[in-house]
Amino acid sequence: MGQAEAIDFLTVAWPSGRRQTFANLKANQFFTITEPREAAEARPASTSLAETFKPLFTESDVLDGIDYEESPFDDFVREPLLPRKLSQRGFSMAWGDVDGDSVADL
Repeated sequence: MGQAEAIDFLTVAWPSGRRQTFANLKANQFFTITEPREAAEARPASTSLAETFKPLFTESDVLDGIDYEESPFDDFVREPLLPRKLSQRGFSMAWGDVDGDSVADL
């Protein structure tokens, strides 16, 4: 928070779908925030976090058909104290609609 003396607004989104907003919380304080009991009891037992929140990333076949071949390299010759080889971990990409504009972002 740097030199700020208070948090203007803090919003908590609970798994039940309820939201709570707190205002003017003083800095350098320890707050314990719990979901109100009536909200937790009102939630249907079958509701889970996976049903409440849409995931940002899902499995995709965008990279299917791309071939990748590792170059032979012995990591331990250069750095014998490595716990495991780091040069052959392959590649990875993550695509998702992070900003909500219905266009996949890298």
